[in-house]
Formats: sequence, structure tokens, C-alpha cells
Amino acid sequence: MGEGELNVATTGNLLRSERERQGWTLQEVSVAIHIKIEYLQALEMDQYDCIPGEVFVKGFIRCYASFLGVSGEPLVSIYKKKGITIDKDNKGLSSMTDVKETRIRKRYTKKKARWVEISLVSGFLIFLVLIIWMR
Repeated sequence: MGEGELNVATTGNLLRSERERQGWTLQEVSVAIHIKIEYLQALEMDQYDCIPGEVFVKGFIRCYASFLGVSGEPLVSIYKKKGITIDKDNKGLSSMTDVKETRIRKRYTKKKARWVEISLVSGFLIFLVLIIWMR
């Protein structure tokens, strides 16, 4: 370590050093735990703003740690203690939420429209049967 360099115990440093100690590449970890390599790189560099939301950051930390055979909770605690906050207007998170809401809204609208169609047809048929029966 050169002058001016500090061995700071950050979540990213700890994850990277443990991964390297075990001989894993980022690509191998990414494939094994199904997390994009870009997110793993962001975790290791403590650049959490690239990850869509704090919930994902904590989940990715726990998952990555578990894969490496270490407890994720102390790493999440270190992450929390650093006081790093994720921008709530993160485009990745908001766009994912918008897409999900749109899909739910479309699905709900289609189901509702189908229900209305069935109700109208059923009501009309009952009305016709009553008219024919009363004659």
C-alpha cells in the first residue's frame, strides 16, 4: 500500500477482497447469483446510485455475501453506517415501477372490461328469456 492509501473497511472493499481471496471472477459470481455484473461492480466500488433502489442494494449485498459464504448482515450494517442514501427519484427504480404499474393497470382494465362484457351479455340473455317466458 502506498502513501496516502487507506484500507477502508467498506462493504464493497470487503466483498471484493473476499471474492478475490476465493478466486472468483465477477463474471462467475454474476452467473451464479443472477445479478448483473454492472451491479456487482457498483457494489464493489461502493457506487450504489447505479443500483435501482436501496432495497435492491441491501438484497444484492446479502445475496453476494451469502454466495461467498459470509454473513450479509454485518455488511449491510456497514453500508447503513456509512450514511449512503439512494436517490428516491432513481430513474431505474421509477421506470421499473412505472412499467409494473402500467402492466397491472392494463391487466386490471382488461379483466374489468371482460367482466362487464360477460355481465351485459348475461343480463341481455336473461331479459330475453323472461320476455319469451311471459308471452
